Amino acid sequence: MEFIKRHLSDMLPHYKNKDPFCFGPGSGWVTKSFFTAYESEIIWLVYIKELDTYAHLKVGSTWIETCAPLILNSPHVFVSWTEKHKIIYWAVGQEKSKLHYEHCKEKKSQ
Repeated sequence: MEFIKRHLSDMLPHYKNKDPFCFGPGSGWVTKSFFTAYESEIIWLVYIKELDTYAHLKVGSTWIETCAPLILNSPHVFVSWTEKHKIIYWAVGQEKSKLHYEHCKEKKSQ
């Protein structure tokens, strides 16, 4: 956990004096997302500006291959975390154009 706190402080200087456990479990929209490595572990680290907190998840190479592209290519990422800030749920979202919405609406009415 000390590794995560140190890296978070390096990436977000204002976070240096924060208590990493100032919030318990929660959920929110990700403002910044980082992939960082420590020894043999890869960690997905996210910052939720609205709550001024963070969450993390240890990931493997398979997860990086399959899930990271979704996260990197999506403008909206939502996460839920435990009292130790471990990510237990995540979802990505993309904006849908009005044209796409109208097309689906027309198809549904037919």
